[in-house]
Amino acid sequence: MKRRFALIGHPLGHSLSGEIHAAILEAAGIDGTYELLDVAPEDLPARMPALLRDYDGFNATIPHKKAILPFLSGLSDAARRCGAANTVCRGRGDNTDVAGFLAAGLPLEGSRALLLGTGGVAAMMAAESLAAGAASLAVASRDAAKGEAFLEALRARVPAARGEMSVAAISREIGFVLQNPDRQLFAETVFEEIAFGLRNAGFSEAEIKELAQKNEDIKKVIASLEAESKALREKTEGFSGQIEKLNADRMEL
Repeated sequence: MKRRFALIGHPLGHSLSGEIHAAILEAAGIDGTYELLDVAPEDLPARMPALLRDYDGFNATIPHKKAILPFLSGLSDAARRCGAANTVCRGRGDNTDVAGFLAAGLPLEGSRALLLGTGGVAAMMAAESLAAGAASLAVASRDAAKGEAFLEALRARVPAARGEMSVAAISREIGFVLQNPDRQLFAETVFEEIAFGLRNAGFSEAEIKELAQKNEDIKKVIASLEAESKALREKTEGFSGQIEKLNADRMEL
């Protein structure tokens, strides 16, 4: 029997998960399909019973990682700590972002961590940093109340955490910069915001200067990844065109 898997999110126009997982299924010798299901937030409650009943498993992305939790029969320790799940199998939720984050090998124990934002991935990184023994955690948020609520929920999910937690202010200017097409201005302004948060978190100017150099290296890596991503998209579009042509030729036969 063909197995059914899917990704739920909204919107999903940017996702390459269909092509990626189709290749994975083929390589693993699994007779199955991987569908992209664009599910609007207001439709999620009505769609969940069928997803849990009719699919062997599914992934969840923005904005459903937290919203699916009440519908699940259980959670892994990782999903429980993060307060979010991105993978569901037999009704049980897991968060595989954790494995990816920890695989980076960052020296979390005794570290001073700064997070920009209070989204689902930030919640995962915060929880795992504290669970690993981070000495302090500063959360940069444009909304101080939202930042405090984020930390309150974090303390409830990771009660054994001993690291100091605080909210670092960040200016609203960055919200406008995010819409600026000038990538250089974007990168420089974002790092200035990061530096501001780092100072609030107690980092020295020497440490910030060192991070600035790393930021330059990261920008080069990002540019390289963007080029590779563009090439992959073009290749995928080429494959799609070939498949459409083959299907058309088959219909003619």
